[in-house]
Formats: sequence, C-alpha cells, structure tokens
Amino acid sequence: MSSPPRLRRSRWLIPVAPGSRVTRLELFYDLIFVFAFLNVTGLVARDLAVSEVAAGVVVVALLWWCWTGFVTLGNVVRADHGVLPVLGFGIMAAVFVLAIAIPQAFVDQPDDLPGPLVFATSYLIVRALTTAGFLFVLTRAGHTAVQLAAVTVPPLLAAVLIGLSVAAPRWVSADVVLPARLVLWTAALLVEYAVGLVLPYAHWSLPSAGHWAERHGLIVLVALGEVVISLGIGPGRFDLLALTTRVIAASVLGVALVAAMWWLHFDSLAAGVEQILHGVRDRCGCRWPATSTPTFTC
Repeated sequence: MSSPPRLRRSRWLIPVAPGSRVTRLELFYDLIFVFAFLNVTGLVARDLAVSEVAAGVVVVALLWWCWTGFVTLGNVVRADHGVLPVLGFGIMAAVFVLAIAIPQAFVDQPDDLPGPLVFATSYLIVRALTTAGFLFVLTRAGHTAVQLAAVTVPPLLAAVLIGLSVAAPRWVSADVVLPARLVLWTAALLVEYAVGLVLPYAHWSLPSAGHWAERHGLIVLVALGEVVISLGIGPGRFDLLALTTRVIAASVLGVALVAAMWWLHFDSLAAGVEQILHGVRDRCGCRWPATSTPTFTC
C-alpha cells in the first residue's frame, strides 16, 4: 500500500496534532450560530403550520452543514494560523447574512431585497469559501483526484438545485412556490450530506479526536444557550413583560428541560463519544508522525 498523503507545516498552514483543542477563533465563529439558531426558532414559532416546521428543519440542516464544514477544516489545520483566520472571517460574515435572511428564506417580502436570493447567495458563498479551503489544504497534502472531486462536485450539484429554487416563481404557479423551494433545498442538502455515504474516501484525516468531540460539545452549548434566550424573550420585555404565575412556572419547567438535555449530553454522552473516536483510531492502526498530519490508513 502506498503511503498516505501528508500535510507539512508552512507559513500558510499548521497541521492539527493529536491532542489539539479548540482555538479562540472557533469559539468566536460559534457566536454567529447563537443568532442563527434564534432566528430559526422565530421562523417556526410565528406559524406552526407544516410548511413552517419543514422550513425550520431545512434551515437547521443547512446551518449544521455550514458549521460542520468549518469544524472539519479546523480539525485538519489550525483555524487560528495562516490563511484560515481570513477564510473563517469571510465564512462568518456570509453565515451572519444568511442568518439575517432566515425569516425571508423561502418567501419574498415586498419592498426588500429578494429574501430567497439573499439567503441562497449567502449559503453558496459559505460553501464556496469552505470548498476553497479544503481544496487548498488537500492539494498541498497531495490527495487524489477522487478526493478533490468529492469536495467540489456535490456543492456544484447543490448550487444548481438552489438556483432552481430561487427561480421557482418563473416556472411554477404562485401557490406552490414555497413547497417547490422546500423540495429543492431538501434535495440540495441531501446531495451534500449523502456524498459521504456513496463516494470512496481513503486516507481522510481525523487528527484530533479531542478537538472533534469538544467542537460538538460546544455547539450543543450554543443550542442550549439559544433555548435559554428564547425562554427569556417569550414573556416579553420591559413594558411588554407578561409576569404571571403561568409564565414563571413555564420558565422553571423550561430551565429544567434545558438542564436535563445538558445532563444527557455532557454527563452521559460527551466523554463516551471522545473515547469511541479514540477507539476507532486505535483499531484503524493510525500512525502519528511528529512532523505531519496523522491519517487513517484503513
């Protein structure tokens, strides 16, 4: 078997080593998702119709993909060195605009910029920047054409579907624009998510199991924090505050539910997840060279 590709340290990139932890830039990146998740809650809460709930599910899946892309990149090379901070700030700006556009992601609002177009463009910019980062890293590591295609082809196919969703009013009647957009966005996300199941991956890196587990623990904290904010906003603020026995009881029950979710993840699952990742690494027979990125050789 030929030796797996290696990524060397340079002024532009520092490979992540075993035992690496989350950088401050990645913590900063996650702040954007507090606002984004809050807007998803608002999108679903304004009308509990099936279409709104479906739209919320699609947006959460889309945000998760935006977040996972940068997390994966940050598990290969350090996010706070070289070109990664510049790339990260660009992705943050695009995700923030995407989050602002969530209330109009699938339906236009008069007198504004076309919401679906702004939303779709922001997502495509996020994917373009993330893909550019992966191509830069993988090319320097000497990965194969198949792996480079696995990074580039799915976003291109998804972009075509997203473009069709934006142009939906031109080829479907007005009463089915929203369902058509939801179907096309779902198809675009399935293309992106499914690539890991159908394309052959070889020698893909998970340099730091600890970093990977810690990043996912942090996004759980972000989600729980968003729930707390939503609980606080629910009764209103200042002169609009509805301070009743029911509100207080609901708030206490809400905090109890958040605490139970925290307990379930951090007391029962989080430590086990990291150990399982280490166990998979050991069974794969991975090697950890001191001068290069560790790589699975299964």
